[in-house]
Amino acid sequence: MPTTPLSISLMAQSLAEMMDREKIEKAWVAGHSMGGYTALELAHQVPERIAGLSMIHSSAYADSDEKRENRRKAIRLIEKGRDGQEMFLRGSAPNMFADVFIEKHPEALTDFVQLGMELPGSHLAAFYEAMIGREDRTTVLRQANFPVQWIIGDEDKVIPKSDILEQAILSARAHIACYPDCGHLSMQEMPERLRADLVHFGKYCFR
Repeated sequence: MPTTPLSISLMAQSLAEMMDREKIEKAWVAGHSMGGYTALELAHQVPERIAGLSMIHSSAYADSDEKRENRRKAIRLIEKGRDGQEMFLRGSAPNMFADVFIEKHPEALTDFVQLGMELPGSHLAAFYEAMIGREDRTTVLRQANFPVQWIIGDEDKVIPKSDILEQAILSARAHIACYPDCGHLSMQEMPERLRADLVHFGKYCFR
């Protein structure tokens, strides 16, 4: 973690610096959820270096006032210690998956909590602070001269399908894929379809 406060802008800057070190002039960038916020911020900072952008269960909108307050409540709970962090994760887990997936794979909830508990609480709180502070980046979509892919879960309870579809039409070249019976984590719920869609889009970006 950086010594300065974490932000989506700072994470995007670190990506640009990594591209410099690796001598990558132009990249196709894919990001899930907060990773999508970061990828979009990178496209804002260095649009000329973006060959394509994949937004996987993500959004260009800034948080609403209600969502900011919900994140602050989560931070306060996480800051109470390990018990608070586990309580937060257990409360969040059902919202990450489609109901039909949980019925078939109830162990996914436990796995989600266990994975989240591996992260220091201070880091988890910092990620939430970064998301609270991010700016609306819909202008990036309107001005994009690169293709934008949208992976959308029909049953996403974190970022609703209706919100994403409003943004998807802003780009001149939008590739939209809606996954039925899928929540916020298609990499777990529908990994084969996600892999195929990403490979197809990546080839399109560098055709």
